[in-house]
Amino acid sequence: VSDKQYTVPQQLQPYRNTLDTVLTEKGMFNGNIMVVERDVEVPLTLYKGGFFDFKATQLTAIPADLLPDSYPAGKTIDELLPQYGLDVNQMAKYLGFAFIMLPNNGNEISFVQRAKGLGIAADCMALSGATPPFHEDFLKEDFDFPGYFRKIIEREIAEEYKLSPNEFRIGTCYLIDDKKSVPFVAIEITTPLSTKEIAQRSYGDKEIIREHPILYATSLSAVQTLIQRFPLLPSSAYVMDKVADQMSKFNKV
Repeated sequence: VSDKQYTVPQQLQPYRNTLDTVLTEKGMFNGNIMVVERDVEVPLTLYKGGFFDFKATQLTAIPADLLPDSYPAGKTIDELLPQYGLDVNQMAKYLGFAFIMLPNNGNEISFVQRAKGLGIAADCMALSGATPPFHEDFLKEDFDFPGYFRKIIEREIAEEYKLSPNEFRIGTCYLIDDKKSVPFVAIEITTPLSTKEIAQRSYGDKEIIREHPILYATSLSAVQTLIQRFPLLPSSAYVMDKVADQMSKFNKV
């Protein structure tokens, strides 16, 4: 963990300042995030940023939509990078979590319909997720990183799936470099409960529905067909395919 603070490049500062006002008026919160410095590889170097920094450097954003006199019409930030002499590593690539739900002791793989209005990957079929915030105690020598991340996972799984810590186990974690969105850690969450049982617990909960109104599930053997027939978020489809393939090979052994 680095002690420096992320700063949006000068070329995008006017957009960042205007976006701050717009997002605040929409009720969004500029929470602390962990920005990945340089390449997405192990070990990661992380430093502190704000969620609005990410929104102001999101590759798919079109700054001219807010400031037509300051930026070229229709150009995304990704398209503007060469013009400004910038690269992707200067953007606020924040580290996210994604949950690979494996109900029924891994005989199912579950994902969600992400709700409209979410800050990232809204209104699509994908894995559920969370944003682990930058903690002010990170820089202390004896900080308990595994404990910190476990608490985040337990809290999110309780809020989004109504599962207590003794009802699931954390499995393999995969570091994914999603170059079109944000890098994330995909985390296997295995539970003996079925997707149907989880859905029954979650039914009617407004907080859960605000995150994802629909739970989907399929067998591991059907993941390939699912990916071919339905418009899953590409990074989620990639992860689900890899996990299903590895688990199928393991089960054969």
